[in-house]
Amino acid sequence: MSSSNRSSTSTENSTTMQWDPPICPVCEITAPNGKHFGIICCGACAAFFRRTVSEQKIFQCTKGPIEALTFFPSLLQACRHCRYLKCIKAGMKLEKVQTKRSKAAVPTKHINIVNISGGELIDAIVKSYHYTERERCIEYGPLNIEFKKSTMSGAVAIAKTEIRLMQQFLQNNGLLNLIPQNHLKDFMKQGYYLWAQTGSLWLSYTQGGYSANRMSYVDRSFVDINELAVERIYSCIPGIRHVDTIVRHSMPVYFEFRSILRLIQIYRLDHVEWLIVVHILFTNLGNFF
Repeated sequence: MSSSNRSSTSTENSTTMQWDPPICPVCEITAPNGKHFGIICCGACAAFFRRTVSEQKIFQCTKGPIEALTFFPSLLQACRHCRYLKCIKAGMKLEKVQTKRSKAAVPTKHINIVNISGGELIDAIVKSYHYTERERCIEYGPLNIEFKKSTMSGAVAIAKTEIRLMQQFLQNNGLLNLIPQNHLKDFMKQGYYLWAQTGSLWLSYTQGGYSANRMSYVDRSFVDINELAVERIYSCIPGIRHVDTIVRHSMPVYFEFRSILRLIQIYRLDHVEWLIVVHILFTNLGNFF
């Protein structure tokens, strides 16, 4: 083969084997400069995520649903709410951000509520939690699917599933044995509200936390924490009247929900610590019966 032919072949190979440089999975504009908060991304998106989480910012969406978002034409034009959700979707972890703690934090001398002498109870709680999550994945789908806006459809079927899972969880942890039989029905009614709230809190934390400004549900749906979104939810329920009054009285509950999310984020609880909190809450509820 002549030198001219070899040169031509080499040129063709170099043309066909072009290398595409990596781009940040969040903005899809800038090349990544390292690993930040669990993913390879650019410094600008890492700094944006750190500021949003550490300063506990909440942004209002200006562009529409995150599902329609493919890339940002310019970071200056980006909807900050959608950009934050895309950080979460790309895999950034809230617990890897050092949040700003208040100087008036809870004193460590008074924080020990329950003294656990061994690991058997914790082991039972964690195993029960894993069982619950496996059952939820079978019933509602895996956690990594795209969450949809809630319409409250199928609420009765969801309640039946969750009551069964709650009863199994409490039975495995020995809590049901502490409740007198004549009070068990009332305990289960009040316990279900606690179960739904604590489950939604942890799920909301894993789906973006305080700054996402959303309440996530076990059926892989969510509602934005604002009056318009909550009003839309209640309007979907047949037979509901005076929706505006219901929304006005229910918004403080949503705001309190968001405040608890903020505390989970500030103290950077992991799922085992949160499960112990849930166990304590159910124990306190049982003390009323």
